Amino acid sequence: MTLTLSDWVYEGIVNEKSLLTMHPDYFLLSGGLERALYRIARKHAGTQRGGWTCRVEVLRDKTGSDAQPKEFNRMLRRVIEADQLPDYAMELTETTDKSPAVLFRLRGEAEALALAERMRAEEERRARFDAERKRAEEVDAHMDRLAGRR
Repeated sequence: MTLTLSDWVYEGIVNEKSLLTMHPDYFLLSGGLERALYRIARKHAGTQRGGWTCRVEVLRDKTGSDAQPKEFNRMLRRVIEADQLPDYAMELTETTDKSPAVLFRLRGEAEALALAERMRAEEERRARFDAERKRAEEVDAHMDRLAGRR
């Protein structure tokens, strides 16, 4: 088989490095929506820190879906719940103007943020416990002093 590329495609691949690679698991995705969402995430979220947020209505346009908005939202929620996109985790969120949106994050980053949040919550729990224990000891000591005066 011979494949002939136009000059601008060849230049884009060789000089500009504007060719996106695909995770091998991309080809295991069975749904067209999942594949479209992966390609969109790969292009726009890439490896940027903090991920990339896209309004649901814009995602619907970018995927080329002809589903009604309500049906698209349902399908999108199923993809998010299944959590099977290679490289990217997705979560529902809102934009600053409260429009429904999806946040795409690299899996490693999303997992690291979740772990950091769990660790922060555990630290807060321990700090509250220590503060309560210290306060209880102070109250006990005060009660012992009062009992000793009688």
